[in-house]
Amino acid sequence: MSGGRVCAQSGLLVDGETRVLTDPSEYYHPAVGVAVGCGRLRCESCKAWVRSGPPGLGLKANTRVDLRALHAAPDWSALAFVEEPYRLFGRMRLHACTCTHWAAESVQPIDNDRELDSDPDVPWACAGHPAPELPLSLNDLVIDAGTNWTQLVDQILRGSCPRALERAEALGAEPGLWLAWLYVYLRGLPVADQLSLAIADRLEDSEPQVAGRVLYFFVHFPRARGIEKVVANVEADIHRVALGYPIPESPPALTRWAVLQTRLANAPDQRDDLDLRVESLVERLLVVPRSSLPHDDLGPSGTGDFERQRRARLGWDSATLKYVLDDFARLRASERTDVVGHALGRSAAMFAGAERRRFIADHILEIDAAAPGRWRQALALLSDWHDKPAQGHLIVVAGARVIQARLATPDEFRTWIRERRRYGWVDAAWVTPLETMLEATVALEEALAEPGRKFQASGQEHDGKRVVTIYSLAGGGARELLPMQVPAAEHDALVAMLRARGCDQAETEFLTRIVWVRKPEGVEVFDGRRRQLDAAGDRATLADGRVVERSDVAQVFTWASDDHAHRGIHATLRSGEEVELVTEIALAATGDPTYNRNDLLMDSGWCTTLGRVIASWAGATFEDRI
Repeated sequence: MSGGRVCAQSGLLVDGETRVLTDPSEYYHPAVGVAVGCGRLRCESCKAWVRSGPPGLGLKANTRVDLRALHAAPDWSALAFVEEPYRLFGRMRLHACTCTHWAAESVQPIDNDRELDSDPDVPWACAGHPAPELPLSLNDLVIDAGTNWTQLVDQILRGSCPRALERAEALGAEPGLWLAWLYVYLRGLPVADQLSLAIADRLEDSEPQVAGRVLYFFVHFPRARGIEKVVANVEADIHRVALGYPIPESPPALTRWAVLQTRLANAPDQRDDLDLRVESLVERLLVVPRSSLPHDDLGPSGTGDFERQRRARLGWDSATLKYVLDDFARLRASERTDVVGHALGRSAAMFAGAERRRFIADHILEIDAAAPGRWRQALALLSDWHDKPAQGHLIVVAGARVIQARLATPDEFRTWIRERRRYGWVDAAWVTPLETMLEATVALEEALAEPGRKFQASGQEHDGKRVVTIYSLAGGGARELLPMQVPAAEHDALVAMLRARGCDQAETEFLTRIVWVRKPEGVEVFDGRRRQLDAAGDRATLADGRVVERSDVAQVFTWASDDHAHRGIHATLRSGEEVELVTEIALAATGDPTYNRNDLLMDSGWCTTLGRVIASWAGATFEDRI
């Protein structure tokens, strides 16, 4: 018996209104869209084949039941413990082996979570279905070794189907379901590959519904032969990946993206070359601008038209129909607004692998740039319950990028966290560090909102980190607003962002409050209270308002008082006069009797650095006298 030829969900236990399969080669597959009862159920306990009775029969209450007699009897209605409580409507169907029975009043899968009393709880499972023998005839379809598969696929697409569908809501022959049914029926035979290859050849058909049925097939059979043609088609023109092809067989419009999605979601651990090609395509498409991916639905009828016709066939009244169709339209619109972003938030299986999720975390900025707002869907994916807490760090990686890039305001991000608590894996392990970043972001925004001119200065790297400090000049001096410690690798990006938001680059050194800003025409120097020097162009303005011409400066030198407390930068003018340019009094030196020259050399390094800058502006010589 060929592998894979088993009913989905271990088989269905069906009511009296639903067919039980009698052809041993036919089995239930969701892609066919028709619920049918398995005809090859076997009990794991007693090893007997399960029998399914005619519609309407059930077991009498408060009566001893002989299951072995029931299982062996050719006519169940003749047994004393059997009655016909549902004969009029045919709702009930009794199923039994020699050790267990189940009375089905609806269609239910054997494999279920057993939360309700109506959920089957039986030791039964589909025992598999043998492949059919060729040749075979299915109405006017003949299948044998010489079948022309191109013609056969065309016959089905034109409405030639093995039999009428058992769907009251069916809109005509619905060929997409019959292509799926035939593939399932032939699975395990070499001709099944010939069928799927012939289906793939119709992808570029001029009739949109034909293309939609091809996509429907490969969405449900993403590992069938021929899907490589669909993948190559997308590679040749990725911009058609979101075009929709509505067909009656499927509520959502079919897309090439949906084929990639199911292929990736069903990829085994050992991926083949085609899986890797699909993965590469998906990574490319995640960062392609949404605006360059048309999302139009092609064809004479839309999904809403089909849904209206389907509901009308079932006899829905106009008021209820309008309510349902409005809800249906909203759902379809949410899917079609951004098919890539929708998959991020709704298709965890597509991005189940650690490598794929790492890609999302590492590229969340590019993904959001392709369609602003996708950061929410990407973070929803990363914060689901899949492989937690092992992959929990990726939430911090991606969330930090979102916060640092200002893709969301702190309030927006906190709202997302609150909403995520209802559905996702919310843990202090990632909430705490991101909350800390949000607090830092709020502090930064408050600092940048301060009135007046501002600039930034960076400290040296220490233990892989650097401190960037924002200063305000609103009061005349350089008042420290906000020091921020950041990883060294993120320093340049932060500096660039602050510069873009109006914070000029300044310089300072450890253990001084003197800060200076180099300009093309000179340098400005500040302490915490005032501007001490503004050397610009041909003249310099000192702290007391005196103006010194650049051409009058003969030499710039550093100096310090004998008690080491007073240090700074002086200039000797060509007239011989000595003027003070920049000065600082160190309280540590005045109050510490152990303060010595070594301490002075360490604390006054800024004098040498800034002195050389001023000398360069003046075109004068420089001497370090400290």
